[in-house]
Amino acid sequence: MKRSKCNMESMVSAYMDGALSEVEIRRFKVHLKECPECRESLKALTALDKVLRQSSDVSLSPDFDAVFYEKLNRESRKKSWFLGPAPYFSGLKVWAAASACALMIVTGWMLTRPDPVRMTAEEIVIAKHFDILQDFEIIDNLELLENWEALESGEAEL
Repeated sequence: MKRSKCNMESMVSAYMDGALSEVEIRRFKVHLKECPECRESLKALTALDKVLRQSSDVSLSPDFDAVFYEKLNRESRKKSWFLGPAPYFSGLKVWAAASACALMIVTGWMLTRPDPVRMTAEEIVIAKHFDILQDFEIIDNLELLENWEALESGEAEL
């Protein structure tokens, strides 16, 4: 079915059902004179309505409900090629989906976290023997320690 370019085509059905106000009916009739798409839709719906009104009432068999619900149950029990035997493994599917989501979250977290600090062998030895947590003053004054010999000899000033 092709899309209509007319923005009033949705009013065709409301017009036929008598759901429009007097003002809307007058506006729609004026529009019908100008719009061939709406005229064609009204003509098609009027023809369909006429055919449906001329047809005799359909009576259902006494066992219609039972037959209908049996067919419905049979269809719902059919195996889907994607889902497999649904009644037996439905809990397994939920767990598989939850596991896949958890795996994706953990993988995303692992890929976005910063790299751990890489230390050389010399830095590892220094870190093992250097009591860094108890003596922050040494770290704050590393520049002084680098010039220690010059400070001792009096060549440099603080």
